[in-house]
Amino acid sequence: MKTLLTAATASVLALLSNPATVEAYTITFSNLAGANGSSYSGSSEGGFAIAPIGGAWYQAQGYGNPVPDIFAGPLGSPSNSTIEITGGSFTFAALDFSSNNGQSTYEIQGFAGASMVYDLTGILPASLNPFGFSTLSSGASGTVVDRLTIEVLPGRLSSSINLDNIVVNAANPVPDSGRSLILLGAGLAGLMFWSGRSKVWLRRPVATCIRDASSRDTCRIRFACPIAARAPQETCCDEGVAATLMP
Repeated sequence: MKTLLTAATASVLALLSNPATVEAYTITFSNLAGANGSSYSGSSEGGFAIAPIGGAWYQAQGYGNPVPDIFAGPLGSPSNSTIEITGGSFTFAALDFSSNNGQSTYEIQGFAGASMVYDLTGILPASLNPFGFSTLSSGASGTVVDRLTIEVLPGRLSSSINLDNIVVNAANPVPDSGRSLILLGAGLAGLMFWSGRSKVWLRRPVATCIRDASSRDTCRIRFACPIAARAPQETCCDEGVAATLMP
């Protein structure tokens, strides 16, 4: 019974400390069907909406990880460009990038409601011929947001910046009904455990054992509450109760 209570308590503590579960999803832009270099006006997949909110974004059908993906352009003279991701509560884990022909910088901001909860900045190393993608891991992968902005700022030699495979983890709160069932189960387990302990407590002595009139070392004791089928006084030595004999 004690094991059952311990397990139930652990479940409640886990529920209270982790009120949400996460489901990983990778935004791959696989549903883009425009021509290579055509304008990118936004898309949605996996319950997430991706929208360009700054600069100029284009569809990439000739180079990706794999194709299709998107790039900040235009080719040869890219501008500072930003996309926004929304879709309930989620965390940001990573993305793949290719800063072509020169290094660039980035700024990634996470928001919860109207509050910005993190602001990540850094360098996107250059991808030179033969070109290839690198992975940028989030420095705030455990922070839940409801809006994410990703801005790329081309360096002097950058000809374009491709983005692909944006990993976001949807945070799903545990339903109230499930939480209530866990708490109810823990409560019942606790009652059962303490009920078992109370039976032992009621049998604990409140009087000191006395030596009987025949001077035999028979140990007698008075219990806290009369118990059915037991006399107020009865032998206790055979029950292993520690007692001190009075002279």
